[in-house]
Amino acid sequence: YDPEEDMVRLMYLSTRSGLKSLVVGESRRLELRIFGLDVTLKEVDVPEEQKEAFGEGCAAAWSVTWNNHPGGAPPIEREPAAQPSEPKTHAPTQDMPSVSFFQLHSSMVDLYRIFRNSGGVLNCCSCDQGAGDAGQTGQVVNLIDVAEPGAQDAAAVLMNPKLSRASLRKLEQLCGANEADIDNVLFRSACAEKVSRGRMVGRIAAKVAEFWGDAEGAADDYELSVDAPNADIFVSHSWSAPENWEVVMGKDRPYATMKSTMLAVVAKDVVLARNEELRKWRDVTFWVDKACIPQDDTRLKLLCIGRIESFIKRCDRICVLFTWAYLERLWCVYEWACVLVHKEPKDLWLQNEMFVTEKSLPLYLDCARYFSLKRTKCFLEGDREILSKKIDECYQSRQEFELLVKATAIALMARSMLTGRSSRLRKHFFEPWVDLATDLGFGDLAAALMTCKPAEWRESAAGPQKFNESPQAGTGEQSALPPTKEKLLSITTS
Repeated sequence: YDPEEDMVRLMYLSTRSGLKSLVVGESRRLELRIFGLDVTLKEVDVPEEQKEAFGEGCAAAWSVTWNNHPGGAPPIEREPAAQPSEPKTHAPTQDMPSVSFFQLHSSMVDLYRIFRNSGGVLNCCSCDQGAGDAGQTGQVVNLIDVAEPGAQDAAAVLMNPKLSRASLRKLEQLCGANEADIDNVLFRSACAEKVSRGRMVGRIAAKVAEFWGDAEGAADDYELSVDAPNADIFVSHSWSAPENWEVVMGKDRPYATMKSTMLAVVAKDVVLARNEELRKWRDVTFWVDKACIPQDDTRLKLLCIGRIESFIKRCDRICVLFTWAYLERLWCVYEWACVLVHKEPKDLWLQNEMFVTEKSLPLYLDCARYFSLKRTKCFLEGDREILSKKIDECYQSRQEFELLVKATAIALMARSMLTGRSSRLRKHFFEPWVDLATDLGFGDLAAALMTCKPAEWRESAAGPQKFNESPQAGTGEQSALPPTKEKLLSITTS
């Protein structure tokens, strides 16, 4: 395609002669019927090397231009059903073309691609759907609306040399898609082996370290994910480490390495919860923004970001890589708000075991105690309107939402502090959250937390008699949680 001349240079090469007129005739017919275009093919000289390689009559070239046909594509006239008759047979003659269906089909596909990329697609990407279209509902996606700024037509979008193959494929899939189908087109997932650090050395570990080491996305990052109907885990996190990270955690504990390592732990927890072999952790699927959102097309990226809530619904669990600065990030709070609407607390996992130390614990407590929407930070102040709209839509008021964030943060942090910690550490890391709940007026929450007896639960869960007597024994599933713990895992605020 020559954008300056607004024309296509089409060359036809074949091992057979005599098909040149078929190319011309079918090109004109297809473009008129499918796209409503009057196509003009002006034959031009074929390069000498092509003539010599393919022989006389087997190579041809045209300059192709087009105009909109008055009235658009003509309606298809259906012939009346023919009466059954004796099949007719024809003796082969010299004039009948000897070309197979597969050769013809391949030629037509190539022609379609050429005209689609040269402007014909524009007629298929109308903003509004015709009232007469049957079997389809909802608005049709306009390719120009999701293209890079500056794209004047769909051809410019699809021929953008900066786009990766994966992003180009997404744009083509979106062309003409109904609103209801957009999530199916855009949703992707990445397997744990590609985005989590299950190994400390090796080529894969190096790639994972590179992925998490830079917040700036690259086109290749999108290749880490594949199209999928859903994912096991939605990963909510902040790409930037807390400003005081090295002061609190030390220089020898890189933020990116710890995040990727914790995701591998999450994947292993998932397979253990399913009673599957531990080696299957690599197959656990994550939704991670940098891998599952195209990074090389701005408007395509924004289209995905605007559907975060829909993506959350498609994931079985939510993993929050929860630092003491998480609730200071506006988009993290937005994801938290969506999660509280669509997921049960038992499906929300806080991963912070590597982050919580004696030095960072006071910062976590302050994070929950002083949470306020006004204190959240964002790259663009206009993004606050998006969060405000979500809160107004789903919650009684912004003040009530802030209370809910504080209460759920306390409950989930307290639950996290009980996991794998000794009775000695319980007093140091768990009880401060009970005290904070009391200080903030969450009396019921504080009372429920004080009933937790993790040591007894672990001892009970480890006992063979408990498991064997379970009604689920023999099914491969673990026994039900003790009622008190089940209650803790389901704490919500009215």
